[in-house]
Amino acid sequence: MRSIFAQESVDAEAIKKDLEEVDEAIGDPSVVESFATYALQLLGATVIQDVDGYKIQVTNLPKHLQVALLTALEQAKSKTETKIAFISPTPRGYQYIGRNHRLIEQLCHYVISNAFEEEGNRYNLARTSVIQTDSVAYKTTLVMFRVRNVVKEVRSKNESVAEEMYLWGYTEANADLQSIDFKEAQDLLAKAIPLSNFPVERQQQLIETELHSFENKKEIFIEIATQRADKLVEAHSRFKTLIGGRSYEKSTPVLPPDVMGVYILLPKPKALF
Repeated sequence: MRSIFAQESVDAEAIKKDLEEVDEAIGDPSVVESFATYALQLLGATVIQDVDGYKIQVTNLPKHLQVALLTALEQAKSKTETKIAFISPTPRGYQYIGRNHRLIEQLCHYVISNAFEEEGNRYNLARTSVIQTDSVAYKTTLVMFRVRNVVKEVRSKNESVAEEMYLWGYTEANADLQSIDFKEAQDLLAKAIPLSNFPVERQQQLIETELHSFENKKEIFIEIATQRADKLVEAHSRFKTLIGGRSYEKSTPVLPPDVMGVYILLPKPKALF
């Protein structure tokens, strides 16, 4: 029984950085709240915020999604409405929605699946975009990778696959590439506001040019994936030292990493006068 609660002896400071990186990778409560409320409204639900949380009316959602969401929200007493909150302790009468809740899983699955549809993408969910914004001084490209690692256990033939989504970015000036780390890329993706509509034809041209340039960036992409694999083993080794459990022998990245999204941010044109 004592081994079950081995984490009681763990110094929180020893794994603080690892926990922060987990939040960065899969979202803290504020990110979950922002995603869920935006996605529900995008898909047709009425989202009404109050002091304690949100009232969700699902009548205008696609029928199959209504069923999926109300099934995920098992305690919902109404077939058209439920109350949710993203804080704990959860207010009475509301259901707590964390990042591991089936509602979030259902929303993620539906949104991502729709984004991959070449035809019938009724919500205009884009894996690529080009905007002009005040948030950058130079052309900046953000790339969302899916990084996969084959993990092998010590003294065992067991293998498993670990996946993560990793956001990275860069600027280029005079053929000199400057990397943008996860935090800065995340801030730009969340806060950059388009200044005006950008012609679709010009967007397509810029995206195609950028995708072609990836051929010259393969080594950089592979280096990123390798670094993420090393971090996975390092983090697990720290947990192993603190609380025991299985050990990794190695983590082998599946190369090259998959490019899931490309977002180009352009600076506002300079005034001529």
